[in-house]
Amino acid sequence: MPFCNPVYPHDFPDPFVIKIGNEFWGYCTGFQPDGGVFGIIHSPDLVHWDYIGSAMQPITGNHPCYWAPEVVESSKSIVGDAWIVDSGVPRFLMY
Repeated sequence: MPFCNPVYPHDFPDPFVIKIGNEFWGYCTGFQPDGGVFGIIHSPDLVHWDYIGSAMQPITGNHPCYWAPEVVESSKSIVGDAWIVDSGVPRFLMY
C-alpha cells in the first residue's frame, strides 16, 4: 500500500514508537490538549494512527519541559522514562 509522509500529520515532537504484539504505540514530548504530558498514539500498521491521550499528568511543581520519552515492555506492564527540565536542570523521570 503506497502512502506519503507524514503518516501522522499532527504535532508529535520527538516521537518514540514501540511494537507490542501486532500493534504500534507512539509517544511524544510535551504537553497535550487534555492537560497531560507525553502524547500517545496507536496504530495497527504504522500508517493509520489514532490519538489516545497523554501518558501522565504533569508532576507537582513548575516543570515546563517534558522531553524525549522512551518506553519498554516488561513482563506485565509498560514502563517509560523521560527528561524533565525545570530551571535549566534536567531530571530523569520514570513513569
